Amino acid sequence: SEAKKRKAEMKEARRKRNIERIERKMAAVARDRAWAERLAELQKRESEMKEAAA
Repeated sequence: SEAKKRKAEMKEARRKRNIERIERKMAAVARDRAWAERLAELQKRESEMKEAAA
């Protein structure tokens, strides 16, 4: 029974680690997308400013 307990604990720990890893990856993707959107917005504004100045 001791071995079963250890096995169950290890399984739970592995599951938690995997969940944390996935959450970190999802956060990284969200940051990357937000950065790309900000970059596109800045480029759009820059081109509008150039057109207004021309």
